[in-house]
Amino acid sequence: MGSFDRRTRLRLTISVVVLASITLITLDGRDVGVIETTKSAMGDGLTGGDGALGSLTRPFRNMWHGISEYDELKEENGRLREELAAQKNQGRDEALASRKLTELADLVGVTFTADYDTVVARRTSGPNSNWDSNTAYLDVGRADGVTEGMPVVNADGLLGQVEKAYETRSQIRLITEVDLRFSVRIGDQGLPGVGHGVGTFDRPWVIDSAVDLGADVSLGQQVVTSGVADSRFPADLPVGTVGRIQADDARKLTRLDVNLAADFATFDFVQVIKWTPDGPRPDTTPEADKSDAGGTGDGTPGDGESSTPTTEAGRPSADPFDPGDSDVGINPGSSTTTADPTKSGANSTTGAGGNPVGP
Repeated sequence: MGSFDRRTRLRLTISVVVLASITLITLDGRDVGVIETTKSAMGDGLTGGDGALGSLTRPFRNMWHGISEYDELKEENGRLREELAAQKNQGRDEALASRKLTELADLVGVTFTADYDTVVARRTSGPNSNWDSNTAYLDVGRADGVTEGMPVVNADGLLGQVEKAYETRSQIRLITEVDLRFSVRIGDQGLPGVGHGVGTFDRPWVIDSAVDLGADVSLGQQVVTSGVADSRFPADLPVGTVGRIQADDARKLTRLDVNLAADFATFDFVQVIKWTPDGPRPDTTPEADKSDAGGTGDGTPGDGESSTPTTEAGRPSADPFDPGDSDVGINPGSSTTTADPTKSGANSTTGAGGNPVGP
C-alpha cells in the first residue's frame, strides 16, 4: 500500500513539472512581459550583470580575464615593438645610404687630387682601442697599388698617411697623431709653418714652429700642405683653417690652432693618392713656360727657365721649414726664426749652433 502511494506521488510530481514546463515555454514564445523580466533578472544574477551577484564577482572575473589574456597581450606588445624597430631601422638605413651616396659623389668631384692617380677606398674600421685612437683601416692594399707613405684624403681634405700596406687592406696613420709633423703653407701669401696633431679628434691641429712673432696671419685663412722636398705630403692638400692665433713671447713665435677640414669621427669613403715622399711630383708648369726662350738648353736658365733649385724628383729643394730631414722638422726647438737686423723686412733662420740653415 505504501509503495503504491509513493509511485502515485512521483507520477503526480512529474506530471506537474511537465505541465509547468510546457506552460513556461508557451508563455516565453509569446513574449509575455512577466516572463521576460524574470529571465533578465535571473540572467544578470547568474552571469554577472549589474546585480548584486555581478558586483561581488566582478574583481574575481577581472583577475581571471587578466591572467588568461596576459600571454596574448605580451605577444601583441612584442609584435608592435618589432614593427616600430623595423620602421626606425629602415629610416636610419635610408638616411645612412643617402649620406654615403653624397659623400661618394663629393669624393668624385675633388679637385686637389686631379694631378695624381688615386685609389678609391672605404674605411673598414676605426680605432681598435684608446691606445690606437689615431689609426684607421682601409679596404685596399698592395693588390690595388697602395704602398707605405701614400697620402689619404676625403672630399674635405687630408686625413693621414698609409703606415702599413697589406695585400688587400691598409693601416693609415691619421694627422691627429702628435708625432706626425709636417710642413704647411698658410693663406694666399703661402706663409710657411710646421705643425702636428694633439692626439684627439675634438681639438685643433697645432702650428707651433717657423711662424714669426707678429706674422701676418688672420683667422679663417686656409692651411694646406707645402709639398717641399722630403715632405710627407704633396702640395696643396687642405688641412684646415686658422681658428686661433696666440703669441709665444718666450720662443718669439706665433702659435696657430687650426680647425681641421675633415671630420675624423665619421669619414667613410676616401682616396689614396699614389704619391710617395721619394716619388716624382706632377709637372704642372704651363706649356708656354716650358720653352727655353733664350736658354742654353743645358740647364742654364734662360728667359723661360726657372732658376729655383729642385731635387731629382722634380720638387723644390729642402728649406728650413721642411719637417722631413731638416733640423727644424726633427727638433723644432733647435732653431728659431728671427729678423735679420741688416736687412729691412727680411728673415733669416739659424740653427742650434748659430749657423744659417738656408734661405
